[in-house]
Amino acid sequence: MICRTYLTIFSAITLTILAAGCSKGKYSSDGEAIFIAGETQDGAVVENSLEPPDFPDGIDHLGCAACHGSDARGLQQPIPAMGPFFAPDIRWSTLTTQEPPYTEELFAFAIRQGVAPDGSHFHFPMPQWDVSDEQVAEIIKVLRSK
Repeated sequence: MICRTYLTIFSAITLTILAAGCSKGKYSSDGEAIFIAGETQDGAVVENSLEPPDFPDGIDHLGCAACHGSDARGLQQPIPAMGPFFAPDIRWSTLTTQEPPYTEELFAFAIRQGVAPDGSHFHFPMPQWDVSDEQVAEIIKVLRSK
């Protein structure tokens, strides 16, 4: 049963990665491209604190959806290729109704510095992203649409 769960999760990540690669250049915004693939619309990798050795073999970058799911509802199972962790629901409706709630400014600080609104630090493998204010706003638009 555990093997089946791991296989299902690994398959979901693999499909997310493949879908991102197949749709390169077809994103509606940098926010969508970063969320899905960890790159801008023109294919430039968005720098973050993870290094390629942290990723599964053959992968040099990932977007938010690889861990949080394409629906942003999170993956509530451990992901064996990255180690045991749980990626939370990051839909904007969820982030802004938790205590303490995220604001646009706190969200920007969180993804850049790895610190949640309550002051706790995110754990590996959540990276810190080098994103502009405009890119943060576009990522938030994506999360609002989920």
